[in-house]
Amino acid sequence: MANIYIELGILYLTKKDNQKAIDSYNKAINIKKDLYKENEDIAQLYSTIGDIYLITNDLKSAKAMYENGLKMQKKVASGNNQSIQILESKYKETLKKLEQK
Repeated sequence: MANIYIELGILYLTKKDNQKAIDSYNKAINIKKDLYKENEDIAQLYSTIGDIYLITNDLKSAKAMYENGLKMQKKVASGNNQSIQILESKYKETLKKLEQK
C-alpha cells in the first residue's frame, strides 16, 4: 500500500502539485512506520519531502525533513553509507541558505 502512495507522489510531482506529492509521501511514511518503525526507505522519503520543500523555498520544513531522514539513516545504515553523506550535504546546504535569509 505504501508503494501506491509513493507512485502517487511521483505522479503529483510530475504535475507540479507539490502539496499533494508531500501528502502522498507522508501517507507512505506512516504506513511504513507501522510496519517497520525505522528503515532506509522511510529515511529516503523524508529526504524526498525535504527536496520538495527546498524547491518551494520552504527552508525550515526542508531542514526538518532532512534532520528526520538523517537521524533515521544513521540508525539503520551500516558502515560508511553514501545515503548518509548525501543527506548530510543536503542538510548543511539548507542550513547555509537559512543563515543567509
